[in-house]
Order: sequence, then structure tokens, then C-alpha cells
Amino acid sequence: MKLERELRESDEVVVLLTDRSVESPNVMFEIGLAAGLRLPVTMIELGVKPELQSNVGLFQHVRYSNLNQYLRKLRERLGKPVSSNAKPSKDP
Repeated sequence: MKLERELRESDEVVVLLTDRSVESPNVMFEIGLAAGLRLPVTMIELGVKPELQSNVGLFQHVRYSNLNQYLRKLRERLGKPVSSNAKPSKDP
């Protein structure tokens, strides 16, 4: 499976968490697959209703307003540049 191969090559998974994405079966599947591979998963919260956050409460959450701070820490942790021009998933 292409997704699994790409995840195995990843250091960390970052998910943009919106009211729409938190209810997407595809996004939840990808999060579950990443967790099953024991990859760190970080949720970037963008306008998510608090009651929907409980669906993904086991992972690190970062408010969108703190995104730059998170990216700085991620760069340090990985010891390499992190592109902020990543292509968004077609399924939000």
C-alpha cells in the first residue's frame, strides 16, 4: 500500500484538524495507520469544536496560532529543514 510505504519513510505525521477533517474516515484511517506504525502524530487545530477534539484526544495538539513555534521545534528535533510548502491532502 502506497500510503503505508510513505508513512514508514516519515519521521512524524502532522494533521490539519478542522471540523471537516475530524469527521473524515480517510483522515481517521491515516491517523490510525500512523499510530499503528508508532509514528508521532501532531494535530494542528484550526477552528475545531471542542466536542470533536475528543475523537483524536490521544495525540499532541497545537493551535494554529502556535504553528510557527511548533515548526521551529520540529526543525530542531529533526535536525533538518522542514518545508512549509507541503501539498495539502485532497480530503480535508
